Amino acid sequence: MIGSFYVVLILREEHIKLKIMEDLNMKTITIKNWAITKIYEDLLPFLLGNKKYPQKLNWAMYKAGQKFEEAAIRYNTEYRRLLQQYALKDINNNLITDSAGNVIIPDCLNDIFTREWLTLSNIDVKLQMEEVDEEIFNYDDSNGQYETLKPHELRVLKEILCDPENYIGKFVMEYGVPVEECRIY
Repeated sequence: MIGSFYVVLILREEHIKLKIMEDLNMKTITIKNWAITKIYEDLLPFLLGNKKYPQKLNWAMYKAGQKFEEAAIRYNTEYRRLLQQYALKDINNNLITDSAGNVIIPDCLNDIFTREWLTLSNIDVKLQMEEVDEEIFNYDDSNGQYETLKPHELRVLKEILCDPENYIGKFVMEYGVPVEECRIY
């Protein structure tokens, strides 16, 4: 009897969470770790730039940037842990790099490192994102107070903010890059 009471409570809490997300115009997306870092990398110039955009667009970029930054930090922390575990280190425990600045992984550990890195890169991550309607890009700028988005910038922002799960699919298809080769550090 007590067990079923807890199940009811858990289901009720989940229903409340879903209702709150719905009210806040939230959605859950599932996206690979490597894709998160790519999206964050592409969104960063908009976040750090000095261009003036409408407030709603700025807010959408800011909120998406927060979510992708948090996830990218988690991924990079785990990636650095892998490097610390498998890479060559000097006597001060600093990673040793080659002349191009790449961390050196001993040949005997390279297969294990690569396998673990690919596993980490391909983990599905669930993010709670604010839904952004494409109408956010249809704003009145008759006074010329906002920066003009170039077609490529508009496409990138629209896809990242409105449909981040498909943005990466298009990136991989456009450039013909297999997921295994998408090394993003």
